[in-house]
Amino acid sequence: MVMLSSSMKQKILLALKEDLSLGDVTTSLVQPKECTAIITAKSSGILAGLEEAIYLFNSRKIKTKAVACYGKKIKK
Repeated sequence: MVMLSSSMKQKILLALKEDLSLGDVTTSLVQPKECTAIITAKSSGILAGLEEAIYLFNSRKIKTKAVACYGKKIKK
């Protein structure tokens, strides 16, 4: 498991804040709802950015469940 530095966490939250500050008409019209999503790879490669994604989702109180590990070879 990769541990995020406090600097990386700050950068993630800053990027999110910048995106949220722009506003989004569609988001403002849709009522909050519980849902499930699956993130899949479009092509084969090495899994990276998993810890960053989990941190981002958790910062918004979105539950996550990783079924693969950082550095794992993945196939489309």
